[in-house]
Amino acid sequence: MYNFVDVIIADPVRNRQFRSGEHLMAEFTCPLKTTEQDMWSHASYFVYVLEGRKDWRNADGKVELSAGEMAFVKKGGSIVEQYFGTPFCVLLFFMTDEFICEVFRTVEVRTKNAAPLSPLAMVRTTPAIDAYMNSMLPHFRNERAMDPRLVDLKLRELLLNIASDPRNDAFVASFQAMMHNRALDRMRRIMEDNYMFNLSLEAYARMCGRSLSAFKRDFQQLYQAAPGRWLREQRLRRAKLLLSAGDLQVSEVAFQCGFENLSHFSKSFIAVRLKVEQNQLVREVGGFCC
Repeated sequence: MYNFVDVIIADPVRNRQFRSGEHLMAEFTCPLKTTEQDMWSHASYFVYVLEGRKDWRNADGKVELSAGEMAFVKKGGSIVEQYFGTPFCVLLFFMTDEFICEVFRTVEVRTKNAAPLSPLAMVRTTPAIDAYMNSMLPHFRNERAMDPRLVDLKLRELLLNIASDPRNDAFVASFQAMMHNRALDRMRRIMEDNYMFNLSLEAYARMCGRSLSAFKRDFQQLYQAAPGRWLREQRLRRAKLLLSAGDLQVSEVAFQCGFENLSHFSKSFIAVRLKVEQNQLVREVGGFCC
């Protein structure tokens, strides 16, 4: 899996972009080389489709985007489905969750039912948002750089436009509720939303905003287990459920549960099975000896 942010930053000629610290705005027209591409991002982002069609999906759902539609993609892993034969262009707005929370902090919403923030969510667009997106095009088509202060102002403007539509109240309320979550609770949410993706520990640490050593320490405190062991157990548990359903091939299950390949999945599955059988044998021998 590649990091979406890093790929965009690495090619500023093809992907016209503006940056301010950890924030990034980009025009993305690069077509994927395969029908499906798995990727991850250490920053949450909004995607607005100017032309064409693309679908984003994860383990829990899918959003289908066409021209004039917009979605929020929470930091973490996702799979993008490509439709060949049609031009494609999107505007991407990457920003930290802390920045989003800070902007939404003072927004009054008309709903008190703040559900946990979904990793994928459609965002209702308005004529004001459409006009905002069109106003961004001259900036992206201009050779001049954008002042980082203006980048932050444009991102703030986008968020306030989103919050101005009552249909987005539940989305805004989810971010407002997240402000009160402990750091370890946010880390738990990231891990449980993304354990099924084939990511390195360094990638998980980056998503959680920690160094690798701090990530391992906090993970141990949170789960009383090493990250590698916990990830393997979660992936195998999910694989067992998918295999029991009988709708997918074993290779598809291995891919959807974060295993590098079918061989890796088989070795992990056999190792856990042998350990269970060994523990059962020890219990039986112990009972016999007594």
